[in-house]
Amino acid sequence: MTVKAVRKLDLKEFLKEAKEFNKDLRKRTRNEEDLIIPVELIIKSIVNHTNYLSIRPHSEMIFKERSSSYSAGCKLYTEIFVNSSKEICIEKLTYQGFLPLEKGDRIRAYIFIGQYIQEKAEDFNFNEFSAWESSPLRLEMHLVGREFKKEELTEKVEKIGKYNDVVATYLIDSK
Repeated sequence: MTVKAVRKLDLKEFLKEAKEFNKDLRKRTRNEEDLIIPVELIIKSIVNHTNYLSIRPHSEMIFKERSSSYSAGCKLYTEIFVNSSKEICIEKLTYQGFLPLEKGDRIRAYIFIGQYIQEKAEDFNFNEFSAWESSPLRLEMHLVGREFKKEELTEKVEKIGKYNDVVATYLIDSK
């Protein structure tokens, strides 16, 4: 068998696998709303962070001297260490804001468990004079579900009261 024949067999196998992968990927595609999962957790500890930000404009840089610095506000974020079930296995949540919660509080965190996966190329042109030559492709990205991670981000947290009712809601306004 020649090298050219082996390459064509490898290419056929590759394209077949790519087609099957893409078909499966399209079946698993979900909407963003379907991948936001509410999870009830109990807080072990909580740390609110404040990072002060400053800027130094390039236009005001002074060679071999300290340049002017201007306050640019602050960044607030909260790390929530939680107890969770073995199926969920979350240890820490991060919320981009301040949360007035404390140890022992029961919360419901809304977690996005999606990831984008790109399709594989199903079409290649084989050029005898050079190696592989790909035609201009636009491979689609698909949003699919994933497993929970030990550290997750959340944009919405609800504090659950002693009668299983929501007593407070903390939401990041994305506008």
